[in-house]
Order: sequence, then structure tokens, then C-alpha cells
Amino acid sequence: MLPFNSQGATSAMEDGGALGYLFENLSSPAQVPGRLAVFQQTRAARVARVQLLSSAKLGCEKSVEEQVRRWADPPGSRVPTNMVEHVNHDYG
Repeated sequence: MLPFNSQGATSAMEDGGALGYLFENLSSPAQVPGRLAVFQQTRAARVARVQLLSSAKLGCEKSVEEQVRRWADPPGSRVPTNMVEHVNHDYG
């Protein structure tokens, strides 16, 4: 991920929020693997989109549109194709 627009910091905060939510009512260490699997499932698509979009300069989102589309969530949904949509996706 290129060091632009604080994507790494934003992703870290999102990860922390997701992990905090998933582990909020943990009652047994045996639940950890399942909760980490849910974390991976829920975060993978968004993180992949953010990483791909960070490889394109703002205003050049069309250059990675097809790659980003593979990680659309839900599948087939709209993906950012311009600067405004890109910024809203990452921070909105």
C-alpha cells in the first residue's frame, strides 16, 4: 500500500474496531479461531479494495476498476471510479 491518504492508519482503526466488536463477549479461548475467521471474511474485501485503490493516483481510479470490481462487497456492487467516490469509499 502506498503511503497516501492515511489508508494504513484508517485500516488499523477499522481493524481495531472490528476486533473489539468480535471479541467483546468472548467466553472461551476455543472461540478465538472462529472469531478470527469471521474477521478475515469481513475485512478481506474492503482491505483489498483500499490497497488496490491506493495504487492509483486520485483521479485515475478507472485504471484499477476491474481489479477492484473482483473485491466488490457484495459481489457485483458498484466500485469507486472517480476521486470523489474513492475518497468517500476510504473515509465515508
